[in-house]
Amino acid sequence: MNTQIRNYLKRELKERELEEVLSSISGKLASEADAIKAHLEKEEVIGETSSEVLEDVEEKFKSNPKAAELIKFVSYIKPKRTPSKVERDWSFQEVKSWLKDEYLPYYDSMACRGKVEETTEFVVAFEEWLILNYSELIKSLEALVYGIKGQIDKLKERGPVLLIVIEALGWRWADFLLNELYSKDFYAEMEPDLRLAIAPSVTKISKSSLVRGQLPAQFSAPLENSSDFYFRLFREAYSSDGGTICCSTDGKEDLSSLLIKESDAYLFLVNKPDGDIVHKGFENEIERRMKFEKYLYSLIEEIATGIQKYEEYHQGFLTMIITGDHGYTVLPKSAKGYPAPDNEYTHHGRVYEGKLAEDAKKFFVIDSSIGKLDKTYTVTRGYSYFNPKPHGAVHGGITPQELAVPVLSLSRQGIREFLELGINIEGEIRRGRDDNPILVRFSNPNRFSLKIKDASLHLVDLKTPLLLRIPPQEEVALDAIFNASKVEDLTVEVFGHVSYEGLGRKQDKTVRLELQTTGAAVVSREFEDEFEI
Repeated sequence: MNTQIRNYLKRELKERELEEVLSSISGKLASEADAIKAHLEKEEVIGETSSEVLEDVEEKFKSNPKAAELIKFVSYIKPKRTPSKVERDWSFQEVKSWLKDEYLPYYDSMACRGKVEETTEFVVAFEEWLILNYSELIKSLEALVYGIKGQIDKLKERGPVLLIVIEALGWRWADFLLNELYSKDFYAEMEPDLRLAIAPSVTKISKSSLVRGQLPAQFSAPLENSSDFYFRLFREAYSSDGGTICCSTDGKEDLSSLLIKESDAYLFLVNKPDGDIVHKGFENEIERRMKFEKYLYSLIEEIATGIQKYEEYHQGFLTMIITGDHGYTVLPKSAKGYPAPDNEYTHHGRVYEGKLAEDAKKFFVIDSSIGKLDKTYTVTRGYSYFNPKPHGAVHGGITPQELAVPVLSLSRQGIREFLELGINIEGEIRRGRDDNPILVRFSNPNRFSLKIKDASLHLVDLKTPLLLRIPPQEEVALDAIFNASKVEDLTVEVFGHVSYEGLGRKQDKTVRLELQTTGAAVVSREFEDEFEI
């Protein structure tokens, strides 16, 4: 029966539009969900289905537990708002907000929809900003991920610290990790921080600077891409006070085995995602994301078990910092390849060890003195590469998704106080009018930012997009329209709900507000407009 339903819907979807087919099915059968997912996965469909139709799919199947894979798939391919372009004179904080709230969500949806090339103009603008400001940016301990050494040094003053470096962990995984670890009783010491990896985003450069807390030009030994080299750098960075340092990798032992050892600082390198996920060929980016997510679920279980073992064995707490050495990008089919003088000295098709012709539109030549590197590197710009075209996804370049990484600081004794989001409505509400302009004001009393996920208020139409992020102890007002066409009383009750989250904790707030109205007794709108003073 299930096969018959799938085959029937397959034929129907060839002849009719998806929205028509949705109206004729129940949304309660696994076979229906399978057929719709198979249709959306088609190359000619995945990038062309509108947000409205995808929302109809979610609505149709939202109460069907057997449609979980379809709902997850739809969440990956839903279009996001087109971002603005980075201006050359923006500060790092402005670029940071742009990355979090505009560009990276947009890139993620475009990559999953198979339309990476549509992000090119925004990548170019970001790279122009980066190149113009790089000589100053490289010195910023707040902007680049190697600067977390100061944070680790402060945390060590109160007790042991565990640094987990996950290969190719881009910013997109920050909220996922935070939410899942919160469900395991971890609390964020602070909200996730977005930082940039050092350019070029190849492992031996980005990981070595991260674990040492210095730029490669400051190292006492030549760069190596080996665990022993990273362990040596970490010990140099954190054993100056004579404390014990313990290091390991996911290929050597599990986290529990590392954490039963006595130490003041631990380093755990997670290398599996790079070879097993990032550089593997997949039919589409969604498969790669789902493989990465599945791996992170297993890693979170390992972390929870390891920390529990630590607490039982050592009778104490430790603080954990999770970060990535770099992210990665998908290359579009239209990506351009350039010949390399010697492929032996290229990395992932994105970086050449040495100096090539300084064609600013094609390459970013990072001089060793400017980039504080061990040598000069030439990086391909945008989505170009050195021939032959790399297999799978890549890193090494300077696109935002290759450089932006999260820094999460968590423990079992972090911030537990969660103050409620404040909501207020301002503006004159005139009885009988359906278009009263108002402001809906959201206030965040917490010491960390909040993100509004959904809001629905009776009689209120929000005319501006929901703000995804409200900074700590700040408020934001959104334009809206209040429909009082049927309101006759001196007061009107507004009810609804708002869903929001912060530091991995989710909240649903029921809203009930009593508002004053103005105006005379309700008359026809035409009469009121004609005699309005």
